[in-house]
Amino acid sequence: MIPHPIQTIVSLPPAAATVFHELVPGRMHNIFVGSDPQEKQLGSAGGTVNLLHRVWLADQPAESDFAAWLARSVKLIIHGSGESRRLPAYAATGKPLVPLPPLWGVRGQYPNQVLLDLQIGTYERLFRCAPACYRVMVACGDVLLRHAHWLPAYPEADVLIFGITASVEEAAQHGVLICPVHEPQQLEFFLQKPPPEELKAIGLNRIFYLDTGIWLLSSRAVAALMRKCGWDEKNQSFVSETPHTWDLYSSVGPALGARPVAPDPEFSSLRCAVLPLPDGRFYHFGTNRSLLASVAQLQLPAEEQRSFGHSSLESRPPPWLSLRVCSASSLLPTAVSG
Repeated sequence: MIPHPIQTIVSLPPAAATVFHELVPGRMHNIFVGSDPQEKQLGSAGGTVNLLHRVWLADQPAESDFAAWLARSVKLIIHGSGESRRLPAYAATGKPLVPLPPLWGVRGQYPNQVLLDLQIGTYERLFRCAPACYRVMVACGDVLLRHAHWLPAYPEADVLIFGITASVEEAAQHGVLICPVHEPQQLEFFLQKPPPEELKAIGLNRIFYLDTGIWLLSSRAVAALMRKCGWDEKNQSFVSETPHTWDLYSSVGPALGARPVAPDPEFSSLRCAVLPLPDGRFYHFGTNRSLLASVAQLQLPAEEQRSFGHSSLESRPPPWLSLRVCSASSLLPTAVSG
């Protein structure tokens, strides 16, 4: 179990980051909000490193050594500073601030709730059940994972990835975790958006899970990310003005596992594991159509389905969606100045 308080860190587009507490008044007072440098996008790995570095600087002079600072704290990072080209209505605010209507059977909701409200509550619960070896949880800002039952035991590793069962077609649009069928918590290798034919050919002795985008990292894994993004441990600074651009899911993922498809000496030596959530539900909010489909399924869950919002797979949103779920007032973006 995680013994320390969890500090939540959120990345948003620069305009939204400056007025965050005006967009969600009355709550989330202790959240650190940042964004990528305006001159470039850092990717999910570079963005993680950048946020950790900024929080560490804000904490000085309490701790002058980054590794020592990380060892005495735990961080939940939710990334939402992307360009939102496939969901342009929320490009200014960021996908974590997408408004959501009230949901049946969910406690502690707000009348003006946003996706981030549900994400923080869910991910903090998942993090608190983790062993103390994990220091950072990284999550995508355009997804939501819900799990209503008892969680399985967490394996101890340097990188632990939450996975759910999905069809070949659904998994092909995300990262995919390939595991031995008799050891489903052992990551053999990671594929990023593989063709369905490739997944169908993995063999009877393997099983695959959809990568939910939620990763737990040990201090050793964070140190590897820092070095890859240009961190000089001796000088406690980056070799350039900002961290190098690097992506967690398309670059680091394929370097992980017992048989990585793209070995990297910085990451391939890390111990990696998978936490399959047999009753988990995965909702994607990355496009206009996936937003509507995920909100509809949050309102009326389909018992036989485990992942939602795959825009190329979803049928047309139900005709009652605009009346019952997505009223104009519940999904209009909030104006952001600047």
